[in-house]
Amino acid sequence: MVAWAAAVLVVTLLTGCAAGIGMAESEAPVPVERALALGAVAPAAVMAAVATELESAESVAEPAPRVEAPQPKDESASQDRLRVFSAELEMSVPNVVDGRDEVIALADTFDGYVESSSEQAVTIRVPAERFDEARSAVEAIGRVLRRNVTAADVTDQFTDMESRLVIARTSRDRLLELLERSGDAEDQVRILREIRRLTEEIERLEASLKSLQDQVAFSRISVWFVSRIDQDATIRDAIPFPWIAALEPVYATVGAARRAIPVTLPDSFALFSEGKTIDAASATGVRFRTGALVNDPEGDEAFWQEALLYNLEPLYRAAERIEAGRYRGVLLTSKDVQPFYYLVTVTVRNGELIVAEAFFPNETERDAFFPKIVEALQGAEQ
Repeated sequence: MVAWAAAVLVVTLLTGCAAGIGMAESEAPVPVERALALGAVAPAAVMAAVATELESAESVAEPAPRVEAPQPKDESASQDRLRVFSAELEMSVPNVVDGRDEVIALADTFDGYVESSSEQAVTIRVPAERFDEARSAVEAIGRVLRRNVTAADVTDQFTDMESRLVIARTSRDRLLELLERSGDAEDQVRILREIRRLTEEIERLEASLKSLQDQVAFSRISVWFVSRIDQDATIRDAIPFPWIAALEPVYATVGAARRAIPVTLPDSFALFSEGKTIDAASATGVRFRTGALVNDPEGDEAFWQEALLYNLEPLYRAAERIEAGRYRGVLLTSKDVQPFYYLVTVTVRNGELIVAEAFFPNETERDAFFPKIVEALQGAEQ
């Protein structure tokens, strides 16, 4: 069992203490094979040996390939920062279908592609270096009612995932070496189990890095169209709660909370803002955001869930009650032939109504991300 104890120690040191393994001045480094053999008898020697090997491994490890961010026009900005550019627009047009088709055509004009499209909304992705040009062309189609343009710096997030990927790969390599030297069947089973876990972690981190790289390379422009003769206007005008009437799937309508909103999202989301508001998106078009408003009239989660259901259901094809920990709300299905899905949930905190929203561009993304978002909300603390 000494070999397995040594394997666990190596993985623990590599994955948990890569940035801070130290050695007392009186302890001389020993070869890693000798340190592993000592195992539980000489933990300080093992730590020193693994620290030495890790430092050497990290000096030659190759990080995942980096996609350079398009730089803003401010020449004084650092040239190696990674930024995700996005725009959310609400536009009034004479005809919604014609407006949507024009935006779809612009995606091809600017060497981009359509990420999602429905009867009343469309999201396109364009090369980041052409973001400003493409946004101006989209805005020329109609009259802009609302505009939200962001440039989120994701450099730290990208670097953190790169470092975790290097450490996970180094840990797996060390375990593979131990597996070759181990002669104990029980130890081999346990080492293989840990190798499998690290392999899954590596694959997850690689996918997250690829997702973030895609968002850096291609900027997102989302447009919600409003016809000058809006058939849903009468329904919205009749909603007695202004914040519910103002809700839209593709852009934020709720303000910031008085203090941070603790929701931890999967690595597959790029965070544009976090704290008193959260704004995040996946490379596949799933959007998540949170905000807050005064709980007026005062109501609990059950009250507001019923208010959401009663007032929004007429605007959508289907509405389903959802519960996720302290959050309650509805999952709405649009009336499109190929519908999008819109999740609205709320929880009450110290006189504030915390609102968490998610937009899923199609059924595939709903099935992939809805359970993850529900899990995140369930784990959120007050």
